[in-house]
Amino acid sequence: MVDSIPTRLVRLQLGQFPDPTDIDIEEAVYLVLEQILGRSRTMFRLTERLARDLRIDSDDLSFDFTWVLERSLDVKVPVGEWAECFNGEDAIRILKRNILKQRDTGGHVLPG
Repeated sequence: MVDSIPTRLVRLQLGQFPDPTDIDIEEAVYLVLEQILGRSRTMFRLTERLARDLRIDSDDLSFDFTWVLERSLDVKVPVGEWAECFNGEDAIRILKRNILKQRDTGGHVLPG
């Protein structure tokens, strides 16, 4: 049985991805976008621009998107790097890069 979007999002928010794989990162991005947009992942693509195409406002991007992703994946992304995030694929790339940086430094977050 497949969990509903809210149930999966709760698992995401509880940090169910302590040592995330590439699949976990993509899943996390999809889950957060499903929650913000209120629709299934079959109704949007990760290549669509978050603000322009999906019409996600800046407050939702700042608080509901980046904050939830960082918390659930246990990674800290420097604020300036999120400025490079225009779509879901960008978010995945940014998250992967920072997770790898964190692993390379023994879990310590380097200043951005």
